Amino acid sequence: MTRPFYIAILFMLALAGCNHNFQRGVEAYQQGNYAAALADLQPAAEAGNPGAQFTLAEMHANGLGTPQNDKIAAQWYLAAAEQGAAAAQLSLAEFYAMGRGVTADEAQASKWYEKAAEGGIDEAQLAIANRYSAGLGVTQDDQAAAKWYRRAADQGIIEAQIKLADAYNAGRGIAEDPALAARWYRTAGNRGAAEAQVKLAQLYDTGRGVTKNDVTTVEWYRKAADQGDAEAQFQIGYRYAAGIGVPQNEAEARRWYRKAADLGLAAAQYNLGVFTTRDTNLKNGRNFTEAIVWWRRAAANGNADAKNALGVAYFRGEGVQRDRATSLDWFRQAANQGLAESQVNLAGMHENGHGTKKDQVEAYKWYAIAATSNLRKAIDHRDRLAKRLKKAQLQEAQNQARNWLASNTNLRDSPRS
Repeated sequence: MTRPFYIAILFMLALAGCNHNFQRGVEAYQQGNYAAALADLQPAAEAGNPGAQFTLAEMHANGLGTPQNDKIAAQWYLAAAEQGAAAAQLSLAEFYAMGRGVTADEAQASKWYEKAAEGGIDEAQLAIANRYSAGLGVTQDDQAAAKWYRRAADQGIIEAQIKLADAYNAGRGIAEDPALAARWYRTAGNRGAAEAQVKLAQLYDTGRGVTKNDVTTVEWYRKAADQGDAEAQFQIGYRYAAGIGVPQNEAEARRWYRKAADLGLAAAQYNLGVFTTRDTNLKNGRNFTEAIVWWRRAAANGNADAKNALGVAYFRGEGVQRDRATSLDWFRQAANQGLAESQVNLAGMHENGHGTKKDQVEAYKWYAIAATSNLRKAIDHRDRLAKRLKKAQLQEAQNQARNWLASNTNLRDSPRS
């Protein structure tokens, strides 16, 4: 850990008095004459000068003029920290967090982070806020986290500004206030934070805390997209495809989807594959071969829509050789991720014996699961099949559906856009 020496000057010199050895040691340190610095700082530190203690700790921590020794560094950080030196308190907290020179101890780390935060060090304020938020070394406390995020945000720490905005947006540890969330996102966004720009765009998209404005939504997404944020690039592509906040332009939509896809964003890879199937430069206007490439990439990244698309492609033999067993496997993967469309497709495969033997109970199970998403065709197929099953079969299928749903309560359809 190398900490700029100005911290020692700002937070220690006021405590150091007019100790001549200390001042001379500081000058030697600044000049890179570590042997001379050590000679003057050692006695000053032993005499209780916190500035000398902190600087000596830095030298031992970084092997400057003396062999690197974390244990000795920790001892001198502690000596200065106990006298109220905030920079030393921050360094000591980091040592406890990392187990450098001391036994790793999250409670001690949090204790010293908070003391340094109380001393006004913005880095420590952010660290203790994160620890209260996560319950790391302290009892989890959203109110305390919000307090420290606010302190760090007021000092200009961008991450704290975003976390404070998140807290206002969610009402976590602080009164919910979307307008203040927008204000802090804007503050961080104006300083170039892509995460804040995306979140502010989302507020303008929904009209939460601000007046809904599609043009402004695109403007903020574009700021983040120009910095290489894949989610923002995807959103720009989606808006060009749909003509939301910008004129509809398929070429621009593809261009932005491609940027996000190349960065590995699965939803963009899936959508780019869909666009590719509409290529008009082919005689039949359907370029499934290239689409399969993008869908495979999206599927490898977990995208359920892409898995469903691959299932359909293998079922029909579009861009790949027809293979019902492989189709069944892709449908099953997407169905188990909660995609209702694939659940219906999987049910149909079992009902008709495509890629597997016919199984009406399994078919009903998946129709029933898909029906909970209010998909009309799933409801119709479920009700139709229920009339054909024997009572015992129907009960078994319903039990299987209930068990699956109980075990997968957190699943949702993957985004289509």
